[in-house]
Amino acid sequence: MVFRDLCAISVEVGLCIETMQLDAGNAAASRALLGAALPLAQETGDPVVVAWVLARFGEQDMHENRVDRALAYTGGAAAMTRRSPPGARSFILAKHALAVSMTGDRTETLRVLGQVHDAYEKAGSGGEPGWMRCYGLEHLRHDEGRCLNYLGMGDEAVRAAEESMRARRLSRQKAFSLAVQAIGHAHSKDKAVDRACEVGHELIAITSQLASDRVRAQLANVLNALRPYRTSAPVRRLIEAARPVLRDSPL
Repeated sequence: MVFRDLCAISVEVGLCIETMQLDAGNAAASRALLGAALPLAQETGDPVVVAWVLARFGEQDMHENRVDRALAYTGGAAAMTRRSPPGARSFILAKHALAVSMTGDRTETLRVLGQVHDAYEKAGSGGEPGWMRCYGLEHLRHDEGRCLNYLGMGDEAVRAAEESMRARRLSRQKAFSLAVQAIGHAHSKDKAVDRACEVGHELIAITSQLASDRVRAQLANVLNALRPYRTSAPVRRLIEAARPVLRDSPL
């Protein structure tokens, strides 16, 4: 029992360092840490810990736009959580929904998001893994917003991002939600480009203060979403403001 607990703690610490490596732009080191975490997760004998690592593999593949691999990893993770505590199941299902949304399959994405909500509504009954103490509704709504943006449902994505923002206090977390919100405005029914640019400037202000490749990537995603409107004055001003922050990234 002690050995399994130590393995679970080692996985949690390893995945924290893995995220730091991604922030520093060290994707290879990040994936190596995931590879080291997987056998430790298996030693715990707890399928949800293994599923957590698999979902993180999938998330890294999403970051690198390898959608087929992301679907395989997150699909396997989701299958392993059928009998897991509902909070952890909802979190891992959200990662699978995100991978599915990158294919543009609206029906399947919304079906999985429905499972996410159903599972989360049952959370709080105890038995959740220790790592779930770091995650809450704001993370689920953030991932849901990302899904909805991939599906072109900008108005719904903005609402999800706004709800996520209300519970987020750290600058890095806010940056991710701001990116979802800005992209959602760009994809909204009324194409609220001016509002997207306003949010984009907020994101630039935070990004300039953080040494995080992942946050810079989110800013680049906002600019890509606004590319069809790059001749408008607000978008041109946003691009110019972003240049010093994205000095090593093509605009």
